[in-house]
Amino acid sequence: MEDHYIYQEFKPYLDSCNPFEKTYIEQRLIKQIIWYDNSAIKKQSKYKHLTITSIILTSIIPVLSLFTGIKYGIVATVLITIFSAASSVILSIINLCEYHKLWVEYRSTCEILKSILHRYFMKSNEFSSLDEKVNLDLLISSCEEYMIKEFQTWTQLSHEYKKEQ
Repeated sequence: MEDHYIYQEFKPYLDSCNPFEKTYIEQRLIKQIIWYDNSAIKKQSKYKHLTITSIILTSIIPVLSLFTGIKYGIVATVLITIFSAASSVILSIINLCEYHKLWVEYRSTCEILKSILHRYFMKSNEFSSLDEKVNLDLLISSCEEYMIKEFQTWTQLSHEYKKEQ
């Protein structure tokens, strides 16, 4: 965790934190931000790789169709069928796994939590109170409230899935 760029971004501020504050920010908040960042990167990568693969397979099909009328046309026809099926499977996987949606949601959550933490350290907007305990309580409640919303979304989806079965 300590070598992650997000941790490094906040490290200078952590040195001035009291032990409780530092523990919450390091062990809970920054770990969550890093998880969202890593998950967004993974989902983005999967989405882009699968989409590019599908685009390539689909773009080869018209070229192969030029060879269907020649001596080995059956080979071209078989390849067209295979590439069409593969592209269809890939697009179905992309839609089923919702890679694009999750990539955007994870990136958004990561950036929102980072923004809240930056405002906290800069003592701006909602954290402009001079009382450090009030600010810390507000940081914790804001971040936990935001993270629990995502958990509730997953819980609702899980219940809806069970009802459909």
